[in-house]
Amino acid sequence: MSHLFKILCLLFHLLFFFHFAAQACDWKFRVTDELGQAVSQAHIRIETLQTEGLTSQQGTLLLPGHKEGNYVLQVSAKHYRRRTLSLRLDCATDTTYTIMLEPERQELETVQVNSQSANQVARASAFSMEAIDMKAQYSRSSDMNSLLNRATGLRLRSDGYLGAPVNINLGGLQGKAVRLFRDGIPLEIFGHGYDPSLISANMLERVEIYKGAMPVALGADALGGGINFVSRRLYHSSLEATYEIGSFGTHKLGLNAGYCNDSSRFFAGVSMALNTSKNNYTITAPMLDPVTAQQVPTAVKRFHDATRSFYAEGFAGWRRLSWADELRLTLIGSGLSKEVQNDVQMNKVYGQARGSDIGITPMLHWQKGFLGNRLNIRTTFAYSSFATRFTDTATIRYNWDGRVIAANMPPGEINNGSLQRLQFRFYTARVYAAYQLHALHSLELSSTLTARTRTGSDPYGARTATAGQQDILTIPAHYYKSATGLGLRSLLLQGKIENHIALKYYTMEARGYSSDNFGFTKQGSTATNNPGLTEALSYRVNSHWLVKASYEYATRQPDESELFGDGIMIRDNLSLQPEKSHNINAGAWFRSGNETGDKISAAVNLFYRRVQDLILLQADIPYNRYINYDNARIKGVELELQYNPLPWLSLGGNATYQDIRRVDIREPSLRFLNDSRVNNIPFLFGNLNIAFSFNHLLLRNSRLEVLYYCNYVHRFFLLPVSRQQEPSLFGAIAPGYSNLVIPNDGRTAQVAQDAGLVYHLPQDKISVAFECTNIGNTRLFDNFKVQRPGRAFHLKVKYLLR
Repeated sequence: MSHLFKILCLLFHLLFFFHFAAQACDWKFRVTDELGQAVSQAHIRIETLQTEGLTSQQGTLLLPGHKEGNYVLQVSAKHYRRRTLSLRLDCATDTTYTIMLEPERQELETVQVNSQSANQVARASAFSMEAIDMKAQYSRSSDMNSLLNRATGLRLRSDGYLGAPVNINLGGLQGKAVRLFRDGIPLEIFGHGYDPSLISANMLERVEIYKGAMPVALGADALGGGINFVSRRLYHSSLEATYEIGSFGTHKLGLNAGYCNDSSRFFAGVSMALNTSKNNYTITAPMLDPVTAQQVPTAVKRFHDATRSFYAEGFAGWRRLSWADELRLTLIGSGLSKEVQNDVQMNKVYGQARGSDIGITPMLHWQKGFLGNRLNIRTTFAYSSFATRFTDTATIRYNWDGRVIAANMPPGEINNGSLQRLQFRFYTARVYAAYQLHALHSLELSSTLTARTRTGSDPYGARTATAGQQDILTIPAHYYKSATGLGLRSLLLQGKIENHIALKYYTMEARGYSSDNFGFTKQGSTATNNPGLTEALSYRVNSHWLVKASYEYATRQPDESELFGDGIMIRDNLSLQPEKSHNINAGAWFRSGNETGDKISAAVNLFYRRVQDLILLQADIPYNRYINYDNARIKGVELELQYNPLPWLSLGGNATYQDIRRVDIREPSLRFLNDSRVNNIPFLFGNLNIAFSFNHLLLRNSRLEVLYYCNYVHRFFLLPVSRQQEPSLFGAIAPGYSNLVIPNDGRTAQVAQDAGLVYHLPQDKISVAFECTNIGNTRLFDNFKVQRPGRAFHLKVKYLLR
């Protein structure tokens, strides 16, 4: 009996212990906006415990191991009103709390000169990334190329001005190795009217730049990172119209209008951008002297480079339905018309060649939370149809000043003539799901499927080798691709450690005709299946320091334009192999400030890439072609510093050095180039920015911004040279090699300076911006020898009605 009594006493004490031990439990928060949408990277702080954390992409945060009681919480997020709440933690009930934040109504007195909050969110992520807040750009006249070129480690290299093709370099990798998205959807389905050089900042909430490692949510086979353009959200009924006029016959018109009704849960809106430019800036061209037949460098205006583009998007939907948190139907129309004046080496001039593209895309988006919002699913389905034309049938030839120098020539300025008509059809499906396994762990699943076909005709184009000589463009070309990822996100040490690990799988299949430079054709196909792995880890040392590291085994299949070419100046190459890379990033971030702003912010990022079968565009005769360019080893460092000494003054700068080397060259005749720099890629560049802000100037509640930017790009080689022949960083170029360097006029670097003024009238209903780009009228080059514009002026007016 005594033994039974002892056992009962022991059980009683155990129950007593567990009862009181259970009084310490976990806080689970979900932060949403007034429309019920998750607010990521919201800052939650328990004042009495000095405990804090940031919400996840799903708007959730776990703060484990707290005792029952009453607590005071501070909740804040960029562009939302701060909330102070008194909550009681009761372990006997559900400890999940949903906190709703209201959008802030921006008052001019509280606007920072250069808010760092968007970049704070990016820096706090386990991934190597940064973000650009577009709200600060709505009133400014800078184009998207200029904005992105001011980011650390990123270069957008253009063949001209408005509407010119853009080559993106990020972390030592360029071109298609860097994937572009809009709201997680591959950018190509939105049409050429939504190219980076044409995107209006007023359509965007922010731009996210991922370096080396990609999150599961962005389902794509990116080799070196990606850029995600995040659309502007509709919080209330409003209308915003912008008009910009600039040098070289440039005009830009933008419209963003939306209707939002909380009671009916219905919303609708439209976004539109119209751009036109003559692009008739002055260049130094190799003018042909009709008397001596010699080429003489001569200053002339471009005469055949005009661009016209439009992008229009209408959408309507409902929020907070029983079967959908959001249902949205979108219809997109886009178009681009572009004249072509020269080849990529700027050796040939054209006077009549032109291309155009017009497309339409209906898109359906649905998202819903299940199991008390532990499971969130987002789906997008889209169909895109594009009709492209390219005309090159001229029988006359032009000089660089626009004069006719020859007539009755064979049709075609570029090669043998073209009257190409192509029809593209894209089918895209994307599914993303996030499941909260536990307060500390969540699963992510993403899958993006694309199917694309191309048909067309060109009476001047390549023919099959079989009897009948069939136009190969009339034979459909097919391209299929999928990217799937499964990831686990974990929080440890009360949220100080954040870890992401993901497995990925990529497939691709393509079928079509291929041709060589001599016109011989054959039917071909290619297919690939490749795995991927991502690991990203961050550790928040304290409120000032954060360190992080990431690794990705990345694979990128060649896309349809690299395999099939553009049918104009780039030939097909179905023998392309996937690029593969081991990507490593390691960095640290220091901030001196709080969640609403930093007085000092500094970051360093080290990166390493080992790339196999790098795909680059090869300038060839008579066509260009994408090729596998052996292997490459990339090492680099990025530095960034932002200093806000006064409320009205902001200073910032960044610098990037990337050592990109060819390795393991297989061709015996080219082995002397082993360990040489990969040519035509800048390896040292940086930016400097200064901003002033003055309130109540001329009018109460008005604001004046004064902006200055400086961009530095060190000289780089146009063609490959051996490592032994490379000059030191600022050393002299060896005799005979000066024409192989950009710039080739003795300068060690290209330095471009921009400055601008922005005046905001009270309540920001009207703003006026004036900007001068390339103040010094410096000769600038990006790709090969194609010259960029000189000094230009821009005037932009914005009108906002709420």
